[in-house]
Amino acid sequence: MGIEDDGRQAANISLVAGALGITLLPLVGATVAIIAGHLARRALPSGDRARRTATVGLFLGYLGLAAPAVLVVAATLLG
Repeated sequence: MGIEDDGRQAANISLVAGALGITLLPLVGATVAIIAGHLARRALPSGDRARRTATVGLFLGYLGLAAPAVLVVAATLLG
């Protein structure tokens, strides 16, 4: 398996883990999505379609980490 194949696999893992990070496994899924997404973006050339998949996975991963933090801060300030 080559570096680009590994990057494509990491991009897919990032996307799936990012979706799980928002729904079923908040911290674990988000962390895996962020790590795999950065690894994928490093391994893939800029025009590769899988690089966009990795970017979406990264976005979902960071969203999966930020949303609970924002909710905790809001609950603390309001309640």
